Amino acid sequence: MLVHTQRRGIDVDGYSPIALKPVRAIPKTLTSNEVARVRAACQRARERFWVTLLDQTGLRRGEALGLRHEDLRLRAGEVHVVPREFNVNEAQVKGLKARTVPIGPAVLDSYADYMEIEYSTLDSDYVFVNLFGSSASYGAPMTRDNVKDITSRLRRRSGVAHYSSHVLRHTYATRLLRAKVPVEVVSELLGHNSVQTTWDIYGHLTMEDHRRTLVQAGVLAGVN
Repeated sequence: MLVHTQRRGIDVDGYSPIALKPVRAIPKTLTSNEVARVRAACQRARERFWVTLLDQTGLRRGEALGLRHEDLRLRAGEVHVVPREFNVNEAQVKGLKARTVPIGPAVLDSYADYMEIEYSTLDSDYVFVNLFGSSASYGAPMTRDNVKDITSRLRRRSGVAHYSSHVLRHTYATRLLRAKVPVEVVSELLGHNSVQTTWDIYGHLTMEDHRRTLVQAGVLAGVN
């Protein structure tokens, strides 16, 4: 009320305006059906591996673009996110924070398909490279613009208009938290600077769970 009156030009002695913290938008996510539709819309093994990797690890776009084959520890079932001073495609690890994320059979299988079907004998350290289009760019590391093109194609083919690499990251985080994975673990897997960052982005999930529990218990039932 005080802030409202001051905004309207009403002078209130002895008080200063209160700066309200901006409300963070609830992150968009994909349902399991939408993820399946996006994956089914992938016509190339590279696209399928991209979608599967980000859906199963929550990697940021820049982190995935900077991946080297040596970062995929297949026997250990891990992907290492490694900050590097120079990537020719300008890919970056946010905050230059290294981390390790577990990967399962879905990622391993789609990587194997990508290597066998499309990557073949190409000699490159980078995992995601240009394999289609002009010969001049063949074998060069993929860039953000390449990812934007893939995103547009997959949105059109799947009919999932809000699909993006970052939405896959939000979907991964939401899935873990819904499965009751401790927020400290989720924060570490996402590469957040602090657990508070994770709470700021995904704290609404806890409130939704509380509300659902109260509704099921009849506490929030309408008054007759």
